[in-house]
Amino acid sequence: MKRKSAATGLTEFESHVLALIWRHQPTTAYQVRHAHAQSPTLDMALSQGSVYPAIERLKGRGLIAAVALKDRSAKELLRDAWTPSV
Repeated sequence: MKRKSAATGLTEFESHVLALIWRHQPTTAYQVRHAHAQSPTLDMALSQGSVYPAIERLKGRGLIAAVALKDRSAKELLRDAWTPSV
């Protein structure tokens, strides 16, 4: 079972994904997935497919905001929820 931080309620992986979004914002889920794949952290041995559900959980908790791109694709730009959009 994945342990959650008592302070944040996030798993280590969710915290990692949130940090990637914060660092690369605004970004897309695909770019987060790519950044995760390039991460030198060996402890994050989870599959690339686990990035998308983690993003959905973070959106559900109000920790990241998503804005749909206007090119009629399913893509959206992700950013943390506490930084004002530019």
